[in-house]
Amino acid sequence: MRPADVVALAEMRAACKNGSARRTRIAADVTQREIGDACRVSPKTVALWETGQRTPGGHPALAYGRLLRDLAAVAEAAA
Repeated sequence: MRPADVVALAEMRAACKNGSARRTRIAADVTQREIGDACRVSPKTVALWETGQRTPGGHPALAYGRLLRDLAAVAEAAA
């Protein structure tokens, strides 16, 4: 695992706990289904991540962390 991946995981897990993962997704105008497809999980799993009821792990967690970082950049550029 690359150091950047560890940082992405830590940021993603914090974003899930504080609710900013959901806000980031909404600001980027992306659905839970689209996130799930990109991370190869169900939309329900994404919903559980966003509410902090479940902590992402493994390859889906890495994909989600990278995706959230990219979506945050998109949302920031659009603002």
